[in-house]
Amino acid sequence: MNAFLGLLTSLGVLWALWYLYLIVMGLYRAKLMGTLTRSALVLGSPALVIGWLLDWLVNWTLAALFFRELPHKPLELVTQRLTRYLAGPPCINKHYAQVICKHLLDPFDHSGKHCQ
Repeated sequence: MNAFLGLLTSLGVLWALWYLYLIVMGLYRAKLMGTLTRSALVLGSPALVIGWLLDWLVNWTLAALFFRELPHKPLELVTQRLTRYLAGPPCINKHYAQVICKHLLDPFDHSGKHCQ
């Protein structure tokens, strides 16, 4: 039962991180288009702060376990880890990074290439 609860919690944390990423990318897209209002920025700013903290925490815990490697820098985030794998030699982590970036991150980035 504890393992199931741990798995469920981990999936919830990863979903929350992705959801915060979507919010932040929406804010960034509005900023680039010149349509970001002060109200939207104020209401959306907690998503940026909480998202950064959660991203950092996930990179030091769940991502470290999943990729079987600690982050290379103290403030490294998950995207930096994925970008590092994409630039490296072929390996299973590179494959996972390609899948995560292609299906979950790149489609929501204004450039279409979040993991660069």
